[in-house]
Amino acid sequence: MISLYWFVLVPVLTGTLLYLIPLRVSRLIAVAVQTALLGFTIGLFFDVRASGTVQASPGGWPLPAGINLTADTVSVLFLLLTVFLFWLFLIYNLFQTYAGPLFLTLLLVLQGLIAGIFLASDLFNLYVLIEVATITVTVLIQFKREKRSIYDGLIYLMINMTAMTFFLLGTGMLYRLTGTLDLFLIQQRLAGIPLRDLVLPCSLMVTAASLKAALFPLFSWLPKAHGTTGAPSVVSAVLSGLYVNVGLFLLLRLRDLFTPVILLDPLLMVLGFLTAAAGIILALKQYDIKRLLAYSTISQMGLILIGIAHQDPAAEFGSLYHVISHALFKSVLFLIAGLVADACGTRDLRRISGMFRRMPVLATAAIIAVLGITGAPFFNGSISKHLISSGSSSRLIDIGLILINLGTIIYCLRFVSIFTDPAPQAARVFVPWNRQFVLIFLALLCLIGGLFGAQAVSWLFPVTLSFEISDYLEKIIVYLASLAAGWLIYRFSADRLVRLLRKARYEPGFNHMVLALIAFFIGHVVWMLSL
Repeated sequence: MISLYWFVLVPVLTGTLLYLIPLRVSRLIAVAVQTALLGFTIGLFFDVRASGTVQASPGGWPLPAGINLTADTVSVLFLLLTVFLFWLFLIYNLFQTYAGPLFLTLLLVLQGLIAGIFLASDLFNLYVLIEVATITVTVLIQFKREKRSIYDGLIYLMINMTAMTFFLLGTGMLYRLTGTLDLFLIQQRLAGIPLRDLVLPCSLMVTAASLKAALFPLFSWLPKAHGTTGAPSVVSAVLSGLYVNVGLFLLLRLRDLFTPVILLDPLLMVLGFLTAAAGIILALKQYDIKRLLAYSTISQMGLILIGIAHQDPAAEFGSLYHVISHALFKSVLFLIAGLVADACGTRDLRRISGMFRRMPVLATAAIIAVLGITGAPFFNGSISKHLISSGSSSRLIDIGLILINLGTIIYCLRFVSIFTDPAPQAARVFVPWNRQFVLIFLALLCLIGGLFGAQAVSWLFPVTLSFEISDYLEKIIVYLASLAAGWLIYRFSADRLVRLLRKARYEPGFNHMVLALIAFFIGHVVWMLSL
């Protein structure tokens, strides 16, 4: 097994090397190196499963000095997902003209930074890695140098750096209180610290992580970044399918960090429902296909947070499984949305139709992804949503989860409308074999993750979870009823609902985002003082 720091260094060094060799060769080398790294990551995954947490210190310094990397059952799962998706994205971009040395270097550097974030066990290292990743993402958002994408990229950069300033201040306060920056040592030393001394650092850090995870009301930056016109679709897929999980990962780490003193789960539960509801409502008012998918990501982050906040192992594993499921089907949807927009010359849902006739195979892949995100029986989303709901101890929460899925079905029906209304006069869309391979492969994984969901959960997590057939049959009935209700709402009320929602033409700018950040922070302080 290679040392953990190579999972960070190899992508960065490979990206740097690409400047020194011909483009055609460099793309093949990038895919070859990524394939080897994927093999090593799978090996690390099984090592962690067999032997427990794996640690490494590149400088050889003992704790708490030096840079320390840790691969546990959660971080290694995020690492495996990162390497796997970047492997597919590199294959997807093999023959694209925009995927030159600069683009490939930025993409691989971002992969190394994300891997470092998931492996870091030091708060200051986390801060540095996230800040550098923010700059890299900004350049990728602005890659085509369009006026709109430059604006969106600057908004993304400023609000994320403002949030991470909160995180840095909280880190400094924790260091003053505990004398260390290592996450695991801090957790041990927090038990003897009064709650009043932790109000400010906890509120500052949770506020920053909540913005990175695009929680309510701190999500306004995400549709601008993920749905901008100037970024290639693969960048949108990276951001929505993978990079948004950085904020979720931070929240998981902070929740575990403060657990000896503060129970954050009740707050996370409320934020989860508010985020899911806001994402659905705002997705329904979108005519832009990519912005609809971006708001969909917000709603799915809320759903994942609900499962994490359940304080139930099955629900938490269901949320982590939904992280994987979401990465798969959202990557498919964003990539196909990019292909559709390029073929039709527009991203307006009202002006796109007949895509099933023009790209039947990839349209089928998109429909499979939609079945996954809506939790259809025998698809990956059904397994994760079943586990999330199985951890619920409240009928009110169960109803809330059903309503969230109903909203998901309605906006997905709007997305699927682009494949209907045959257009026999339109020509077939040519899609290179490498892109077809990636999209079909991801779609098949959405199906396999549902058909063999129990085995997949047992393989990914150090638990054996049983799926009661009676409970699963109940979920199937609920899904079919939700699908029928969603179709009726979409068929007879969707246009009226969209027009009603679009009357509120509020488009928050940077100042509004900062005010929301400050309000969230103050609200968190007040909540902690009330404990």
